[in-house]
Amino acid sequence: LRSERQVGTYVYMQQGQSPESLPEAVRKALMPLVACMEITLSPERSLRKEDPVVVLSNIASQGFHVQMPDQDVDALLARLRDGTNSHPSR
Repeated sequence: LRSERQVGTYVYMQQGQSPESLPEAVRKALMPLVACMEITLSPERSLRKEDPVVVLSNIASQGFHVQMPDQDVDALLARLRDGTNSHPSR
């Protein structure tokens, strides 16, 4: 899934899982989310920006994995802690 709110941000989830199953703070920060591709992940699969073992581990433990542009990670985490959901440029 691709976030239309946070440019360059993607959410990996199990096939068939609804974005509504994401934690509320994640939904508020990233929605709307749009389907952009389906891939079959394995530990051997090469991903451009992520370690597939970490992605699979996060999906197994929390149901999702968020891929963000490096410079946005700290800002989003701060907004989630503060309870503010808007992007700083909006």
